[in-house]
Amino acid sequence: MWHMIGHQKVTRSIEQAFERGRLAGAYLIVGPPNVGKTTLAIDIACAVNCLESGPEPCGVCSQCRRILNALHPDIALIEVESGKRLVTVAQIDELLHSLSLRPFEGRCRVAVVPEADRMNQESANALLKTLEEPTADTVLILCATDAEAMLPTIRSRCQTVTLQPVPINLLAEALEQQADVTPERAQAAAAFSQGRPGLALRALQDPTLMEAVVADLGLLRRALGESTAGRIAVTGELAGGTANAAQRDAVLRTLENWVQWWRDAMLHAGGSDGPYTHPLELPHYRATADLGATTLRNALGATQTAMRRVEQNANPRLVLDVLLVGYPRLRALANAVA
Repeated sequence: MWHMIGHQKVTRSIEQAFERGRLAGAYLIVGPPNVGKTTLAIDIACAVNCLESGPEPCGVCSQCRRILNALHPDIALIEVESGKRLVTVAQIDELLHSLSLRPFEGRCRVAVVPEADRMNQESANALLKTLEEPTADTVLILCATDAEAMLPTIRSRCQTVTLQPVPINLLAEALEQQADVTPERAQAAAAFSQGRPGLALRALQDPTLMEAVVADLGLLRRALGESTAGRIAVTGELAGGTANAAQRDAVLRTLENWVQWWRDAMLHAGGSDGPYTHPLELPHYRATADLGATTLRNALGATQTAMRRVEQNANPRLVLDVLLVGYPRLRALANAVA
């Protein structure tokens, strides 16, 4: 019983590997945020320890239940610690120690790193030791949004599984059944998430998520039509004065939405029909046509750089000042917004 919404080709491929006894010792699951990477990783952990010994996890045996409830001693989940931006070498050392032990309760020890693309050079090099000398009763599962940010030597030692966004209509149908919501709410959440089940489920639980995205994109459009002084004022609204952890997270969320907006604008400029992350912004993407592909690409790159700098503990206010002042000015967009 896979807990994934969609991705039948991926789960079937894993089932076939299981049936042939050819499961990999290390997986790299790649895909956009909230598409189901960690869900798949946990399901694989269930499958290799399930008492039913079938090609898919049963979800109800004692092993599956303990794994799904995060109570299994043989399953390690290595997440970025609160207040930090990267997976530390100390966490990787703990993971390596866990994998060096024989399974205590199940058939296989499984370590899952949900944000493996947020390892620094030191922690990534430490992880290579396990990848170079895998054992038969361990599985390492790395998840990443940006696989290119990882060491090539790590990528080459893993079997890569790529997850794409789920078709909107398929996701809406699944949400209607699983979340017990009206077709209208299911369709709205699916469209908002652009095929990312995790985000769609969160949006159903917390309607303010959609409101926050609308506000973030509104600030971006406003800034593009402003003078330098107006852009600095927008920075003040976003970053305030104190660079605490909550503020950094809020700024990173805003920058992620802006990255998606510039990506959509580039898609539209290239003549693509989408799918767009923010399809309701299509009228505004049309207004960016005069900027040209190079300017759009530069704005996207600058926004991605700003995200990395905030993640590396640069002052969010200063990063946003530099970013917004460097953005192109677009009076047409300001008129469209008005």
